[in-house]
Amino acid sequence: MKGSELDELLGSGSEKSFDFRATYYAIKERLWLVVLSVLLLGTAAAVYVTKAPLIYAAQTVLMVEQEESKVIKIEGVTNENLGSAELVNTLLQTLESRVVLQRVVERLGLHKNPDFLLGTGLTTTSPEVALEKLKSVVKVTLRKGTRLVNVLIEHRDPEVARIVADGLVKEFLRYRFEQKSANTVLASEFLIGEADRLKEQLQKSEEALHKYKVQENAGSLQENQNTVVAVLQDLNEKFTQARSERMRLEGDVARAKELAGKPNQLVLLPSVAAHPAVASVNATIAEKEAEIAVLSQRYKSKHPKYVAAYTQLASLRDQRNQVVGSAAELLSASFRSAQETEAEFARALQDQEKRSLELSEKAIPYNVLTREMESNRTMYESVLARLKETDVTKELDQTQVRVVESAFSFGPVRPDKPKILIAGLLGGLIVGIGLAFGLSLLDTSVKTVDDAEEVLGLPVLAAVPRLKGGGKNDADGGGFPVLADPKGTAAEAFRSLRSSLALLGRQDSRRTFLFTSAVPSEGKTFTCSNYALVSAQQGISTLLIDADLRRPSVSKLFYGEARKPGLSDCLAGQAGLKSSVCDTDLENLKVLTAGSTAPNPAELLASDDFPALLKEALLHYDRVIIDTAPINAVSDTLMLAPHVQTICLVVRAASTPKAAAQRACKALEAIKCKPAGLVLNRLPQGHGAGYYYYYSAGEYGSEGVYGAKA
Repeated sequence: MKGSELDELLGSGSEKSFDFRATYYAIKERLWLVVLSVLLLGTAAAVYVTKAPLIYAAQTVLMVEQEESKVIKIEGVTNENLGSAELVNTLLQTLESRVVLQRVVERLGLHKNPDFLLGTGLTTTSPEVALEKLKSVVKVTLRKGTRLVNVLIEHRDPEVARIVADGLVKEFLRYRFEQKSANTVLASEFLIGEADRLKEQLQKSEEALHKYKVQENAGSLQENQNTVVAVLQDLNEKFTQARSERMRLEGDVARAKELAGKPNQLVLLPSVAAHPAVASVNATIAEKEAEIAVLSQRYKSKHPKYVAAYTQLASLRDQRNQVVGSAAELLSASFRSAQETEAEFARALQDQEKRSLELSEKAIPYNVLTREMESNRTMYESVLARLKETDVTKELDQTQVRVVESAFSFGPVRPDKPKILIAGLLGGLIVGIGLAFGLSLLDTSVKTVDDAEEVLGLPVLAAVPRLKGGGKNDADGGGFPVLADPKGTAAEAFRSLRSSLALLGRQDSRRTFLFTSAVPSEGKTFTCSNYALVSAQQGISTLLIDADLRRPSVSKLFYGEARKPGLSDCLAGQAGLKSSVCDTDLENLKVLTAGSTAPNPAELLASDDFPALLKEALLHYDRVIIDTAPINAVSDTLMLAPHVQTICLVVRAASTPKAAAQRACKALEAIKCKPAGLVLNRLPQGHGAGYYYYYSAGEYGSEGVYGAKA
């Protein structure tokens, strides 16, 4: 399957998808630019690594402790939670801070050290300049997943790098110690001031509380409040009990009035049943009923013992009725007594509540003054404790940063020659590819067969490859590959052109052929001359006419000189067609050159003599092939086009602008002379040719082409 057919099948649904093959061949065409970029940047990288000075490094490793070792509780005074990422980063920034670096410059005298200033051309400078240089060589990093900090110094002298690294760490630790000491002193001064202020405030609050106790006689206010509360609770319980008893008796009295004269029902009232006399009689009756139950099992109902016991039970019941009546009368007296008891407890409870409210009014300011005094005492004692702790911490080692590895030098670390060389080569490759791709995007020329057919809407009749060995595919250097290399791909391309034109229609309706181009130097003379040769090789009587009267090339191509007379002489009436036609080495091919230089070529071609000449030529030759001027350059071709049967537009691959080719086609369509097709000239050969041709013959037919004459 052809390459273009495969692409069509795979990409039919995405017409605007990225064409990787186009990119590949665009870069391949400008491979020289990629190679040049690689060479230039690679050379620049090599020169740099050769001339760049060697840079050495010195490193010190610090460790940030998670917590301090403490002998007393001093977290609030000096502790920093250096386990957090924010504070560790703050520590790293402090190492590179201007304050610390300036102290290092002054401590080591770096602005006066010629070894440190090596490479600047100075032996001494200002502290500011030395500070900027030191800042440029310091690099502080945190080892990932640890609390280890790398302090790196880079310099051309390894000993200087080691000294500066060691000095930077020492100065940093010294700076932190001074800052912490200063903070401790400030904390002590602040706490002393706070202690004096709180002491005075505590004294005032104690005096205010004592004054209130004297004024309100509230020395034992808390005890009195407790006593009153206890009595109030006891009275409340008793009052509740008295009210419950009164409510119960009140209900029984009302029920007793309803049941007056009904002793059997009155005895069921709880208050009546609970009366001692009633309870005693009820107990005796219960005993007698039990006795009668025993006797009923031994004796009949008329037995003397049974009758005597039953008589006694009746007497006891009568007695109970009398006692129940008396107990019901006593309920009213018990109810009145319960009412009096409830009232007494209510009065006592009210008096006690009044006393409690009086004590509460006195307790409010008392409690406020007490709380204020206790708060002041707590704050004062806390500040005194912190002040003692701060005094103790002055003697402690508060540094939370430890030196794990002392400064040691190593290197050289820069320049990394392999890395720079590889980066230069890769950079050159990327730049070259970018330039090649960019130039390809800017290139608006017709490049491939598919491209030509898509842009111009015409079929490509033949794709003529670029000639090997330096041939230019034009009249100046292309020659006749049909004769020179009849087995070659160029000769086969012209034979394909011959077949394509033959398939356009019957031979008697396709006898005149006109070859033109959009712009000069497209190879139209080269194309029509070789087409004339393959036509003659087929045994067809062929006449080749050079109608490009402005820049004629056919005569030079065939004879190496400008032969006269020719077309201009025939059109001017100075010579006849038969006397002007020149012979060639091929029996069936004749040539009518451009002839003498004409001062008015456009007028000659526009006259009626050219159609007459063309009719005369068709009487003697089977096929007439005409080479004309570029369409966009002059109007000569547009005058000749209506008189021919077939027009072929020659387009030079990777050279002819798409806009120019489109303009030429529109010019021909404007005079209703649409080209039959295109001839794409100077296409690449060899590996990848299928991309440009949409097919690639390869070595097929290299041993001979059927029908070709050597």
